[in-house]
Amino acid sequence: MHRPVNPTCRDSPFTYFDAIFCLNLDTEVRRWQEASQRFELLGMLLSVERVPAIVTAENHHRGCALSWRAMIEMADRRGHEHMLGFEDDVVFLDDTLVVVDEVVGELRAIEWDLCYFGACVHSREFPFLAGSSVLQECGSVTCTHALAIHRHAFAEILDDIPVDHQSFEAWLDEYIAFDQYLARRVAEGTLRAVITSPRVATQPALRNYADADLSLADRYVI
Repeated sequence: MHRPVNPTCRDSPFTYFDAIFCLNLDTEVRRWQEASQRFELLGMLLSVERVPAIVTAENHHRGCALSWRAMIEMADRRGHEHMLGFEDDVVFLDDTLVVVDEVVGELRAIEWDLCYFGACVHSREFPFLAGSSVLQECGSVTCTHALAIHRHAFAEILDDIPVDHQSFEAWLDEYIAFDQYLARRVAEGTLRAVITSPRVATQPALRNYADADLSLADRYVI
């Protein structure tokens, strides 16, 4: 695993976020160990809170949506201004710290609901924000392996995703998955989304696809 330059010499820019969560199934001990090594290399391990993912073996999209809702509800209940969520198979770019340092500086100056540090873009290209070289306006994308959510969006998402079983199942039938739900809300203009350029986080499978992160595959080494 690649080691970034002097990762412990300064605070990790990721710790700008009030809360950093990582979803991990209780049975996936090795994946949590590997994720922890990555977080340590990026100087944020002590800030990452492991969140046990909800198990729904018959449909992993159900468990993913419920788990993300639980993290957002936790951040909202604690009064956080924003949260950053990871999934435990996240892999990072070689110069992640440099890019994220610029990103968080710019996030302080703009209004945003979602900030994707990684996503499957399906070959879509997005325009840069005015004056930025690291943040782009984000359209409809999928995957939630590295996603920041601002408090502006907490209530919207929590209201949209019901808690009672019957209503939740109807919601899932309509949206299929949490990432698909967010993509629709972004496309409608309900949620304001930005995405980092380059995408500093990926998942192993996305490194294999030309419409995702194949072009940067050899740089995802953390």
